[in-house]
Amino acid sequence: MKEVLYATVLGIAMIGMSCNAPRVTQVKEGDIRYEVPGKGWTLNKPVLPDWVNKPGKYSDKENLVFVGVSRKYATESDARDDALRSALDQIVRYFQSSVGLKMLDVAKKKNLSNEIVNPAIVGEVIRKEISVATLKSMYVNEYYTLHAQKFGNGAWGDDYYVSYAMVKLPRSVIKQIREDMIRQAQERIRQEIAKTKNEQRKQLLREAEKDFEKLKKEGF
Repeated sequence: MKEVLYATVLGIAMIGMSCNAPRVTQVKEGDIRYEVPGKGWTLNKPVLPDWVNKPGKYSDKENLVFVGVSRKYATESDARDDALRSALDQIVRYFQSSVGLKMLDVAKKKNLSNEIVNPAIVGEVIRKEISVATLKSMYVNEYYTLHAQKFGNGAWGDDYYVSYAMVKLPRSVIKQIREDMIRQAQERIRQEIAKTKNEQRKQLLREAEKDFEKLKKEGF
């Protein structure tokens, strides 16, 4: 009788242990796992920092925030550098849309040539003023990097990194770049004035130069 009672109790205990045992997730070919610092690996993609998808929320009176995201790289340092290149692309697009479009509007009204105001020139000016090295040394506020592995042929491998970079660009720097862009356009206008013999054309160019000066003083 005691043996039967013991066996019954043991069976119930084993059933309880099996119910409480953690479930093992079946890993499939092509699955991705992510390394979470201090917590190990997980098949669930970690939640990205809030600033990744809402950079505007983190801009303030002193700085504008831009976020760059890298492609997949074999090393974290390469991923970070690519994230900075992506952030620089965001900065270029910002200037092209905010300053460049207003300058183009003036240019069209005054029938200026593309050599004086051109979106491509805008990009060149910015990249001369700000480089990836400059962002890296002065304006990077935070990095977030995902380390991932892919399951294939029965083992984890094919490590790669994807990095996100938050860049805080001071509004004082933005103001200086805007003024430099306008100043260079004004210089090209003066060169055009010096070359042209048509007085009507010269008048339009002078008016354009004044309009650019107004943009410089008004800000954006």
